[in-house]
Amino acid sequence: MPSPTQIDPGLIEIHRLFATPIASIEVPITAALNRSLADYILTRCDGEASTQHSNIGGWQSAPDLCDWDHPAIGTLLDFSRSFVDRLTAVNSAHGLVEPSHAWKMEGWANVNAKGCSNALHAHPGAFWSLVYWVDDGRDLEETDNGGSWNSTIRAASCPRCMPRPCVSG
Repeated sequence: MPSPTQIDPGLIEIHRLFATPIASIEVPITAALNRSLADYILTRCDGEASTQHSNIGGWQSAPDLCDWDHPAIGTLLDFSRSFVDRLTAVNSAHGLVEPSHAWKMEGWANVNAKGCSNALHAHPGAFWSLVYWVDDGRDLEETDNGGSWNSTIRAASCPRCMPRPCVSG
């Protein structure tokens, strides 16, 4: 699966809904990526017990998504790194520059059927928190929001991002 890591900053939308802005961007190759992610995540959901963190009903994987050996997961993680690199500046002797460090990442998957949700929660220590919806749970006649990244910056001392692919069933 090709990795869409060349991000045009002009495609990033900034939404000032809260004190912390939300940045969003459409992920390229969404249909093929989402099919592959959904199949893989649902297979794991069927074979693994759910952890209990922020989920109210539904299934939540262990926070080891970044270690999953699957091409679609790799594509999602590569895109997330590129996205946060475009949103982040590091202060250097030459002024603000794009980061060249490796991000420490942690991620998990959620599968929520109708009536399930995730409780309000925080990601302490996270520099960025990301959410990716594989399937937004809408019927085919409705607008599909699968493939849209929503990234919220969190003030913290260590760079860390948490992509959270979610499948609604």
